[in-house]
Formats: sequence, structure tokens, C-alpha cells
Amino acid sequence: MELNHVKEFIALTKAENYLEAAENLFISQSSLSKHIKSLEVELGTTLFD
Repeated sequence: MELNHVKEFIALTKAENYLEAAENLFISQSSLSKHIKSLEVELGTTLFD
């Protein structure tokens, strides 16, 4: 598990949408989405509906 993916997950929960979280993290929305998907696969659960 990569620590930056956990930090991105926390940022996403605070921002409540991918675009705002990605902008706050200075990464693309697609990168954030891929990182969250990777975290979901690693944890074996869906984090967001």
C-alpha cells in the first residue's frame, strides 16, 4: 500500500469530489481515480459508490 494513495483518499473524502481533490493535490483527475481504484483492489472493497 502506498502512503500517497492513502493521503489522496483522505483528500478525496474531504473534498467530496474527484475534480476538487485532484486540483488540491496537483494531479490529474484520471490519476487520482486510478490511485483510488488501486487502493480499492488492494483492500478488496469499494471505497466510494
